[in-house]
Amino acid sequence: MKLIFLIRCDVIPRDIRKRNSVFFSITRSRGWTYLTGTGDESNIIKSEIDEIEKIILNLYFQKKKITKEGFKL
Repeated sequence: MKLIFLIRCDVIPRDIRKRNSVFFSITRSRGWTYLTGTGDESNIIKSEIDEIEKIILNLYFQKKKITKEGFKL
């Protein structure tokens, strides 16, 4: 299992490239990801992650049945 530690997340909102690198790392992790930061700017990242979790947790996929004729919805 891989662990990813992302420190100083409070500087991320000021730099779009760092922000993109952080979200890229989070989406590519195959284990636990830990983020640290202080102050109001780290709350910006937390808010973005909370919004993403709401979207991801509300995704619904259509169930498909496999029959001899093919797929049915």
